[in-house]
Amino acid sequence: MDDQRAEDPECSEGVAVGGAPDAVASGVTLRLQGFSVTAGGRTLLQHANAVFPGGQLTLILGCSGVGKSVLLRILAGLIDTRHASIHFSGEILFQSVSAAAGNVGAERPAVSVVFQQFALFDELTPAANVRIALDHAGG
Repeated sequence: MDDQRAEDPECSEGVAVGGAPDAVASGVTLRLQGFSVTAGGRTLLQHANAVFPGGQLTLILGCSGVGKSVLLRILAGLIDTRHASIHFSGEILFQSVSAAAGNVGAERPAVSVVFQQFALFDELTPAANVRIALDHAGG
């Protein structure tokens, strides 16, 4: 992954994206191109690219604050990006997350995130929390 390296001298590695072949290679590739994200006046990622080959397990590794969670949130459509494109199996899913609302296709709902700190409704049972997500996704 091409990325903006962190300014932290303890962590000059940036974000590394790597994988190992899975038992079944699917040939499907997810590719992100040219995405930039800023928050609070700070550039989190600038003109970054990432490729996730099909049939592989992928590890996203990096020090705190270099953009790992940002990358995952972009994939899930939770963060608006500027001048980005996301390709799935050679087809453009969208040019920017904000412009993609009605133009994503069937693959989009298959991207999901499990957060480190769960965002659940305390007053609901675990099953009810899952049901809300499924209803929202149309499942």
